[in-house]
Amino acid sequence: MKLLNSKRNDRDRISRGPRPPRYRRWVKSALAGGAYYSGLLDLYIQFRDRCPAQNRLFIVGYHAVVEQAERAIEAGMMPQQLISKSLFEREIDQIAAQFDFLSIDQAIDFLEGKSHLKRDSVLVTFDDGYRGIYDHAYPVLKQKGVPAIFYLCTDYVGTSRLFDHDRLFYLIRKAMQVSLPIEVLLLQRGIPADPAAPMAQSAPLEATRRLLEICSKPELEAFMQLLQEKLDVGEADFPPDAAIVGWDAVEEMARGGMRFGSHTAGHCLLTQVDPKVALEELRRSKALLEARLHQKIDHLAYPDGRTNPFVIEAARACGYRSACTTAHAVNKIGGDLYLLGRELLWENSALGWSSKCSKAMVASQIKGLFKIREG
Repeated sequence: MKLLNSKRNDRDRISRGPRPPRYRRWVKSALAGGAYYSGLLDLYIQFRDRCPAQNRLFIVGYHAVVEQAERAIEAGMMPQQLISKSLFEREIDQIAAQFDFLSIDQAIDFLEGKSHLKRDSVLVTFDDGYRGIYDHAYPVLKQKGVPAIFYLCTDYVGTSRLFDHDRLFYLIRKAMQVSLPIEVLLLQRGIPADPAAPMAQSAPLEATRRLLEICSKPELEAFMQLLQEKLDVGEADFPPDAAIVGWDAVEEMARGGMRFGSHTAGHCLLTQVDPKVALEELRRSKALLEARLHQKIDHLAYPDGRTNPFVIEAARACGYRSACTTAHAVNKIGGDLYLLGRELLWENSALGWSSKCSKAMVASQIKGLFKIREG
């Protein structure tokens, strides 16, 4: 019975996705509430970053905005990519009550010392280009008059293709649910597995990350095809929330005042490909966005936040004015415009004592109360 319960619990954990342990959530909530309502949060951030409130820009990042996060997780979406439409709207309202919103161009002008802020400000960004940005995020932003920038992977926009990380996560999760021997299949494809860290003992997200690290593009494609055959998975079986936005929707959003930037053409990790490939990814995505939207594309977000000195110089050479990472950092005047810090938010980011959208937790997450300042 214990073994059956253990297996059932494992399946439940795989289906629902990770949630912070209750005691950890309570501790974080208590720290956030105490710091926020006592006024110590701003004093701490000001001391830590050596920057007064009128000179701080925070950038928040989202990925897939969905109708219901729990339903999307059950369908096989990666939990850390998701936020439900209702929670997204509440977060936007919480942010509006505490910060000013800036457009990407206003944000860069500020960082270049061309303008001043009245109080802490926030830039809203989205990576990848899931269809939910049009179905769920755009109506909220348009109604509330909130500017945002959407970083798109141009090889995927307007196609039926899904990102490798979404396909792989779905397949790994399903393979673990039916106890398919992943290591054996890896060896069949000539991909060495680490015996000290069996995939079967990993969470689906951890296994997905490891495979994305060790597999080349052809290896990954062949392995996913093998998994699809073994699991009898067709293209229609993948989660509908993994679908990518179309060009008509992007053009409508652009006419509605939203801004767009590059997330490369094919979502490649720019630090892991040949320099010529990285340069072509940056050039091609920029050129296609400019041709489709009839506007200059000045801004970039590095896939997975990965960059290095060559990638930065390549972005500058291609004519980008700024580039976002995925590392938390306060952005201030004189900072590196090609190493912009961001706080990525998802469904569980602002869990409080009993609410999924605590004002204190939203402020604490955005300002990086629980982050260690780098540099």
